Amino acid sequence: MCDNNNHKAQVFISYAHADNQTFDKEALGWVSNFVDHLTKAIPMKPGGKAVSCWMDHRLEPQRSVDETLRARIQESACIVAFMSPAYLSSPWCRLEMDLFINLVGGGKASNRVFLVELLETEREDWHYGIRSISVVQFWDKAINQPEPITLGWPEPDTKNDRKYWLELSNLASVLARQIQNLSPTEPTPQPPKTSPVSRPQALPPWPSGPLRLIINADVPDRELGRQARDLLDKLDELNVEAVLAAEPAANQLPAEYRNHLETQLAESHGVLIVYGQAPASWAQAQYSLASKVMSCRSAPIWGGVLDGPPPDKPESGLPRRRLKILDCRNGEMDSELKGFVETLRQGIGHV
Repeated sequence: MCDNNNHKAQVFISYAHADNQTFDKEALGWVSNFVDHLTKAIPMKPGGKAVSCWMDHRLEPQRSVDETLRARIQESACIVAFMSPAYLSSPWCRLEMDLFINLVGGGKASNRVFLVELLETEREDWHYGIRSISVVQFWDKAINQPEPITLGWPEPDTKNDRKYWLELSNLASVLARQIQNLSPTEPTPQPPKTSPVSRPQALPPWPSGPLRLIINADVPDRELGRQARDLLDKLDELNVEAVLAAEPAANQLPAEYRNHLETQLAESHGVLIVYGQAPASWAQAQYSLASKVMSCRSAPIWGGVLDGPPPDKPESGLPRRRLKILDCRNGEMDSELKGFVETLRQGIGHV
């Protein structure tokens, strides 16, 4: 589908597997169809012969931000993201965008990110780094069709889906022109030369602004989590945006809750796991979940454990290599929280 010629500028395709379902075993999914058409349309535009596309066809439960995917993202000149409710709920899609913005754009990738909106989404739910970017709307609704529908769904018709083909042609033109006009100071990055066993490179500094922190607390420690959140909110000099992770809803499937939490983690600079009255096994499970999302950032410290009352409970058993332990068993949190925030800020280059 896509040319992997090393001399061509690569466009990374970021999409949710749910948006690429097929209704015929011999047919392509909507996203695969679109990328196939886009790949054929780009060379017809001025400068388009120097452009290729790449998309990961692995199913999302099997995907991970491994060295291969990381290298593909880093060597890409642009990213085309297929925005939809499914995309926003996918932790892998959020991580792909997060890596692209920080590896390629240095936190300012607005001239390299292209958004194709398949269904209506809320801008405040988007990744913080792309909320100011315009979308190419590939959905429509009308008075006699109040529910939005994706253009050309499930397969575009060459005669009747004129708006689909017009918008695709416009996107191909803009992509070719943008890549052609990348300034000499914005070369297409090349992946780092690393051995298969080498560790990922550290990410560049995050954009300026509040440091975003997720506080994860089990039911018996919710009040302790609220106290930590409120204390961080009051300390204006820390410039922290702390959010207490929601409890699972009564009718929510475990996988749905886990995906929601992973999405929150993907958009945060760090996580604070509250270990008070909850069992150590709960804290260990939360660490395992968070490490899947956060460890790819390669910062020295990406999380902390608020070790709160009671003072006579057993140790959490969590590794200390990439976690900062906040000794709050006596109930005092002020200085420990300040130290944790400073450690996070130094580790990610946040100013």
